[in-house]
This record gives sequence, structure tokens and C-alpha cells, in this order.
Amino acid sequence: MEIKGIERLKHVYIALFSLKHFFYPLKKVESTITGKSFLHELLPIIVGLAFSMLRDTKKHNPISSFN
Repeated sequence: MEIKGIERLKHVYIALFSLKHFFYPLKKVESTITGKSFLHELLPIIVGLAFSMLRDTKKHNPISSFN
């Protein structure tokens, strides 16, 4: 069963929401290089991974590989 785009987006959103509890303590830890919190530095990486999962729908299904 192939997950359509909106369903895939819903799965990615649920995964990111569950990761929020893991990354929330990093909000208070500041980076020594930029002075921003680690959460602000990791957010573009997390969002980039989520969108790369959305783009890769034809070759393989990364969501089902986590099951």
C-alpha cells in the first residue's frame, strides 16, 4: 500500500512532534559557536530530513522501513 502525499506528510508531522520531547531540553543549551540554542541549529536539519523523506516517494518508502 502506497501512502499518498498528504498521508505521508501526516506521518512525518507525527514523527517530528514525537521528536519534540527529545529536543526540547536542547532549547535551553546554547551553542558556543553561534550563541543560538542547539534546537535552532538542529531544526533546519530535521526539516530537511522530513522533506527528503517526502520527495523520495517513487524509489522506496522510508516510512514503512521504520515499522
